[in-house]
Amino acid sequence: MESRESPSAVLTEFYTLPQLTNSSLIENGAHIIYMFNESTKYISNAIHFITEGLTKGHLIILIESEEFFNEINKQLIQQGYSEQDLKTITYIDQMRQYSNNKQFEADHSFQSLLKLLKPTIDPYRTTRLWGQVLAKDALLSELRKYECDCDEFMGGENVISVCAYNALFTPSYIQNEMLKVHGYFMTDEQIEKSPFYNKKNLLAMSPSEKARLQNIENENQRLKKKNSRLLKEKAYQQEREQILYEAKRHAENANAMKTTFLSQMSHDLRTPLNIIQGYAQILMLEGSHQRLQKNIQKIFGASNDLLKLIEEILDFSAIEAGKVTINKEPIHLKTFIDNSVSAIFDFNHSDIMIKVDHIDDNLYIEADRLRLTQVITNLLTNAIKYNQPHGEISVFIDFDELREEIKIHVKDTGIGISDSELHLIFDPFYRSETSKSKWKGTGIGLAIVSQLTNKMNGSYGVTSEEGNGSNFWVSFKGFASTQPCLVALQPSATHQHPSTDDLNVLYIEDNQDNIDLMSSMLHIITDIQLTSEMTGKDGYHKAIEMQPDLILLDLHLPDTNGLNVLNDLKTHALTKHIPVIAISAEALESSIDLALEQGCQGYLTKPVNLTELRDVVMHYSNN
Repeated sequence: MESRESPSAVLTEFYTLPQLTNSSLIENGAHIIYMFNESTKYISNAIHFITEGLTKGHLIILIESEEFFNEINKQLIQQGYSEQDLKTITYIDQMRQYSNNKQFEADHSFQSLLKLLKPTIDPYRTTRLWGQVLAKDALLSELRKYECDCDEFMGGENVISVCAYNALFTPSYIQNEMLKVHGYFMTDEQIEKSPFYNKKNLLAMSPSEKARLQNIENENQRLKKKNSRLLKEKAYQQEREQILYEAKRHAENANAMKTTFLSQMSHDLRTPLNIIQGYAQILMLEGSHQRLQKNIQKIFGASNDLLKLIEEILDFSAIEAGKVTINKEPIHLKTFIDNSVSAIFDFNHSDIMIKVDHIDDNLYIEADRLRLTQVITNLLTNAIKYNQPHGEISVFIDFDELREEIKIHVKDTGIGISDSELHLIFDPFYRSETSKSKWKGTGIGLAIVSQLTNKMNGSYGVTSEEGNGSNFWVSFKGFASTQPCLVALQPSATHQHPSTDDLNVLYIEDNQDNIDLMSSMLHIITDIQLTSEMTGKDGYHKAIEMQPDLILLDLHLPDTNGLNVLNDLKTHALTKHIPVIAISAEALESSIDLALEQGCQGYLTKPVNLTELRDVVMHYSNN
C-alpha cells in the first residue's frame, strides 16, 4: 500500500486489514498486494473491506468468481445489510477481467480496468476495488507490467485497491517481484511495509532487467515442464502400483478360491475312495479265488493312483499358496536314504532294482525332514515310473567339504529326456509328448521337487541322454560329524490281540456307508464293540453316557463342525480323558495341524488305511 496523504504519513506498525480500513492513512487512496493462504480468512478480510466502504459511502467494485460473490452476499445479509445496500456493489467476473483467450495479458487486463474505473473516479468519493488476479499460469513479465501500470494510474486517483494473489499457486519469485511495485504487503494476518518497494521500479524496465526477468521466466518454465513430467511419472507409477496391487489382490483371491475348490474336491473324491479302498483291503485280507484277488488288487491299485494324484495336486496348491512351513534340522543321511528306499519298496512292487552306493555314516544334511522325504520319494517314484523293464536305479551322493554341500543323485536306466525338453520338465503340469500317452500322471511331481528344494535353500538339476536314462539330483547344505548317530528303534511289525475283547469304540460319522465300512474293518482287526452316532450333538451325549475307550470323529458333520464336538468333549469332566482320533476326508496339512493342536490324539485321512487303523486301535486297546 502507498499512502497518498503525505510523505511522512506512512505505516510504522503492523496493521490488520480491519484496522487499516479504519485508518485515515488510506482515505485518499492506496494500492495493496495481498498474498492469501486460507480462503476463510480471505473472505473475512474482504467482508471487513466491503462493510467499511458501505459505512463510509464508498463506491465498491469486486472482481472475483461467482462463488465468491454468492458467499459475500450471504454473509452481508446475515449481518443485516439490505438488498438495496447490495445493489450498490459492482460485481465483475474475474475470468472476463483478467484473461484473454485463457492467457493473462497485461495490456488487455489494464485496459479493461481503465474502462471499469474511469467512469467511477470522483475526487469527492472514494472507490474501493477488490480483485483476485488469476496468476497461476501468467508470465512474470506480464504480471509485473500490469501491476506497474496499475500503481502509476492509481497514484493520483482516489482509489483504494487490493490486488489479491493466491499464495498457494503463486511462486515465491513472482511474489518477490510483486513486492517491488507495491508499497505494502498484506497476508491473512497483517500488513507491513514492503522491503523492496521503490518508485524507480515503476519506470520502464531496462534491457538488462528485461533479460533478468526473461531468464527467471525461462527457468521457471523449465522447472514447470520438469515438474509436470515428474507428476506424470508419479501418476504413472501410482497407477502401475495400483494395477499391481489389484492384480495381487485378485491373484490372492483366486488362489484362496483355488485352495478352497481343491480342498472341497479332495474331500468329495476321498469319500467314495474310502469305500472303494476300504472294502478292497478287506477282500484282499479275507482271501478268495486267485483271479478275483488279482482283480481286487487292480481296483485297489487304480484307486491308489487316483489318491496319489489328488495328494500331488493338494501339495502343489499348498506350495504355490505359500502355506508350506520349513523347519530345517540335521538329518542323518545314510539312515534317511535307507528308509526312503525301503518305503518305496513297500508301496511299489516292480521289477526295478534300486542300488544304494556306500554313504559315510558321519554325513548329515540340513533340511526339513518331511519336505526332503517328499523330494526324494518323488525322484525315486519318477525313476521307477519311467524306467525300462528290469531296469536299475542308482542312489549315490557327492560331498563337497569345501562348500559344505551334499548332492543326492537318483540315476535310472530309463527312457531318458530329449535336449529340447530338459529345460521344461520342472515346469508345473508339463508332460513329455513322447511319454504322456504311455504313462499316467499330472506332471507336477518334478515341479514339487523344484519348489520344495528352493524353499529349503537347495538346488536341483538333471542330466539325461535320450534312450539311456536320466540322472536327477538335489543339493543341500551338509556336513560331516564325529558324533554317533542315534537311530530310533522301529516298532515291531507284529501285533498282539488285546488282552480284553470288550474295547468300546464310538464313531461319530454322518455317512452310513462309512459307518458300515468302519464296522467291517474293525471286525477284521479284533472283536470291538462299535457304536455310532450321525450328528455331533448325539455323539457328544452318547460319549457322556457310554464312556467309550476310544472315539473316532468325523470333522464334517451335518449339525456342527467336528472340532466343536472335540472342544466339548475335552472340556467335559466325564469325557476329557477319552482319546479322540479324527477321521476325515479333509487332507490339508493346516486342517490336520489344527485338529492335533485342539486335542486329537491322531488323525487318519480317508481313504482309511487298514494297517494305520489297526495300529491306532491296538495302541489304545493295550492301554
